Amino acid sequence: MTGSHLSTYMRIALIYAQADQLSAITGTLSSLMGSSSLGSSLLHASASVLIAGDVSHWMGVGRVLVKQSWTRITFGADLCGVLSDLSWGGWQQLEFAHVIKHMHSLLE
Repeated sequence: MTGSHLSTYMRIALIYAQADQLSAITGTLSSLMGSSSLGSSLLHASASVLIAGDVSHWMGVGRVLVKQSWTRITFGADLCGVLSDLSWGGWQQLEFAHVIKHMHSLLE
């Protein structure tokens, strides 16, 4: 195996390791959604892991994170706003259904 092939394999292995770590972080954040004491730190961390992931991440553990974020309606709306402000394209795929579902509560 030449040096360039080895380098390619090492990069692929690193990408898979990073994806696994990102999924683990996202899963942990999902479990923390009930904790109101984390506030803006949880909001920033949640937005960061969603933006850092790819489509497979968004549709997997990212979807769970977004669903959990709407257990506190104001937090879900804040996360949606942050992702929109950052021009993250995935927010419409993941958040739009929740916005429609909770529209009445948001307007009260």
